[in-house]
Amino acid sequence: MKNAEKAAALSYDRQAWCTPPEVVKGLAQTLLGKDSFDGDAASSPDNAVAAQRVDNFFTEDIVSGHWFLNPPYDEIQEFVDRAFQQLGKGMHSITILVPVRSKEEHWWKELQEKAHTVVSFPHHLSFIPPAGGPPRRQAPFPSVAFHLRSRPSRSQIRRSLAL
Repeated sequence: MKNAEKAAALSYDRQAWCTPPEVVKGLAQTLLGKDSFDGDAASSPDNAVAAQRVDNFFTEDIVSGHWFLNPPYDEIQEFVDRAFQQLGKGMHSITILVPVRSKEEHWWKELQEKAHTVVSFPHHLSFIPPAGGPPRRQAPFPSVAFHLRSRPSRSQIRRSLAL
């Protein structure tokens, strides 16, 4: 990707880019043994990747199920903190997809320590831009998914998911 194209792709409403359905399905199959998550914790009505979604992850309690979360990248810490709160209220599990570029952040260290399963991808993912945005392209950074369960496990599983 040329520098001008990369800059345009990153500047276009960065918080509205969507996770590709094949990534979400692959994670659900790998982590849950089914084709989808029960809910999407950070989506709008037109881009949800699961049957259920919440309008506001910070005010609505999720009391059951297996949820997917691709947080806005400028609010990762807030979303991770809330995910841990939700796990304590009855949510069975949550899978959080984040960029690898921030290994020094507090949320990165916390996810590394508490994840039951860590899923890496052998290539950079291609996120879906919002309507009217630039064409779909590979992200300029790798991504990783942390799977957290309400009942912590002593062992951690590491997997790679090729899509």
